[in-house]
Amino acid sequence: MGGTFTDVIVQGSDGRTTTRKVLSTPPSYDKAVTVAIDALLEDSPGSGLHPVQEVVHGTTVATNAILERRGAHLALVTTEGFRDVLELRRVRMPHLYNPFWRKPPPIVQRRLRFEIGERMLADGTSHRPVDEVEVKQLAARLRDAQVEAVAVCLLHAHKHPAHEKQVARILRRELPGVHVVLSNEVLREQNEYERSATTALNAYVIPVMGAYVRDLVDGLEGVGVDAPVLIMQSSGGAKTPADAAPRPRGRPVASHSMGPTESRSS
Repeated sequence: MGGTFTDVIVQGSDGRTTTRKVLSTPPSYDKAVTVAIDALLEDSPGSGLHPVQEVVHGTTVATNAILERRGAHLALVTTEGFRDVLELRRVRMPHLYNPFWRKPPPIVQRRLRFEIGERMLADGTSHRPVDEVEVKQLAARLRDAQVEAVAVCLLHAHKHPAHEKQVARILRRELPGVHVVLSNEVLREQNEYERSATTALNAYVIPVMGAYVRDLVDGLEGVGVDAPVLIMQSSGGAKTPADAAPRPRGRPVASHSMGPTESRSS
């Protein structure tokens, strides 16, 4: 399913395939999928005798949301001193000899990137424990900013996630209804930029993908398709809707990436 066209392929129990291309239906992209499947099933000989056993679905909804900058109102919480990791990115430039090239703006505005005073050492020692009062005060600021999602990326959390989990417990308690995404659950990778960028992108598209997946499953059930649904990843693998909605971005951004539009995930 793309922004312009939606392609549906039905493979029968005898191995024969039937295809259909229809216009996509933004902003309710799921409608084109369900309408095309319903029409194909009606047109396929003997389809009523063989109910659908599985639906595998690929979509560019997450990528389009990033390109069009219509994801969640997002904040980033990080360790003191690492507020500008998303701004600094990597040294390499995609256009080395173009003096007019400019970095795309970060996915999280600087005013919504917050530091906390905790510090976990590389060996797992809690050099500076999480201050719960500080995190509660931060939650109040996030509430005032009316954020829809919070990405939490703390130093060394890929190996030692205790501080991240503690911060998440406080934020989820103080901010009901706000998506709180942890870097140790999204990408257990050492490099701070890759982990921060991937976690931020994941949080950014969660509301969009969550709503899309729910509408897709409901729409399929509405046309009588109650088979298991798998959502394709950019890696070629697939996820269940329950896993795809909270973690739509399943792979790290490229290490040379200068902005969210150059992510490997979709």
